[in-house]
Amino acid sequence: MSTKLEKIGAELKRAEQKAAEWSKRAEELKAQYNEQEKTELSDICRIYEMTPDKLRRLLEMTGNGLPDPRLAEAIEKEDEDNE
Repeated sequence: MSTKLEKIGAELKRAEQKAAEWSKRAEELKAQYNEQEKTELSDICRIYEMTPDKLRRLLEMTGNGLPDPRLAEAIEKEDEDNE
């Protein structure tokens, strides 16, 4: 093999190793993100004593993503006004 081809091959090998490391790190971060998201949602439900119906309405209001606690307050106030 030529020297140039050897250098390119070595660089390719290093790049593939780095890609594997970054892929592993990305998976770890996804897991951390999901766990924190679950924790925060659980905290919101516990703090505002969310019933399944209130939780459903809260999730419908947020679409995709973690709900803003102010939305939980709005649902709680809405329920109080309806009583």
